[in-house]
Amino acid sequence: MFVEKNKEILKLKKITKDFNNNKIKIIQKEGNVFSSQYYFFYYFLKLKTNIVFRNILVDAMEKSEINFPGSSLLLCKKIVKNYFKKNLKQKKINKKKSLLKDLKFYIENNFDKKTTEIFFNILELGGPDVSIKTIPSLNNNIEVLFSNISEFNLEIDENLANYLFKNNKQITNKKFNILLSDTFIEKDSEVYKCIEIAKKNKSRLVLVSRGYSKDFYRNIKEIMLKNNILIYPYVCKFNDKDPFKISDLGEALSINIVSPDRGENINSFCEDYIKEFNNIVLSKNKIEIKKINNISKKLKKSLEIETKDEKLKEYLQLRKKRLISKKCNISIPQKNHKLIREINIIIKTYNEICKHGMTKNNVPYKLDYVTEELARVVINQIKNVKVIIKDEN
Repeated sequence: MFVEKNKEILKLKKITKDFNNNKIKIIQKEGNVFSSQYYFFYYFLKLKTNIVFRNILVDAMEKSEINFPGSSLLLCKKIVKNYFKKNLKQKKINKKKSLLKDLKFYIENNFDKKTTEIFFNILELGGPDVSIKTIPSLNNNIEVLFSNISEFNLEIDENLANYLFKNNKQITNKKFNILLSDTFIEKDSEVYKCIEIAKKNKSRLVLVSRGYSKDFYRNIKEIMLKNNILIYPYVCKFNDKDPFKISDLGEALSINIVSPDRGENINSFCEDYIKEFNNIVLSKNKIEIKKINNISKKLKKSLEIETKDEKLKEYLQLRKKRLISKKCNISIPQKNHKLIREINIIIKTYNEICKHGMTKNNVPYKLDYVTEELARVVINQIKNVKVIIKDEN
């Protein structure tokens, strides 16, 4: 039988209206009740609806949620509202700079009171740039731990990484000798003095350079076995978009970098430049430094410069974040799924508002923009379907 598209849109309208009026709730076994916009997509997926263009809706809602959490309810409302308009023109969205009071008002009016209190208390203690991570815990209480951890994304050759990290994803609470070199290492003989120093100190050796030759990788396992030492050769390739990464790492560690521009080589200068650490955490794709030293006033000042260049602003923010921002781990009882989920949603919402701002109607700009664009796409898709046939079976 033929199906009228208008009736299908009205079905969608009823679903959004029922959800909005709290006629529909999701209740967990533990008794947690979910009824906010942030669970609409989950609800819609579970709903046994007979809307014939359900797949088109689900695809659009998934894209919307990826861009802005909790946006699928607004998306569906816009589809219903705009579908019956004769001329569907692209809406102009007026953007304004987000103020803390607007951001706070939006979050407080869209999330549970307890959740928002936890989040804003963390911001107050850690500052606006604090990096927040939720950790499901076996404890019964919520625990908040702040730390100054500098984090640098670096790589180790995949085969070697699988060997070095075969038993643990992270290597911590160990003694490390670290050397940074602004060079490409061709032969293992270039670092033999570093190996001797680390071996003498009974430490693991961490190398950070611009890269390593195939010969180096071919011989390194044999060298480790022969000298009874573990060597972690990280790669920090030169990148025009991030030219200060290795120098920022040197700043965080308070060590000099072997520089060929100054006529230096590793074996001649490693005794002066290699340094011992026990506050390092190694992973396959990053190095973390716990309890970092204060960075120099000169560098701090250079990161605070005023600029209208958006790309430069983003890069300075990246450098500040890896050098001087606080980290916060929130351990939440793992049975409290609702709180874990909502804290994670608030974090993403906060980041999106900080990055893209608000509209003049005090709606997050990205939320309004993404749902407006996707609603237009969905409506055009539905209207371009000439015949909808519903299988009566």
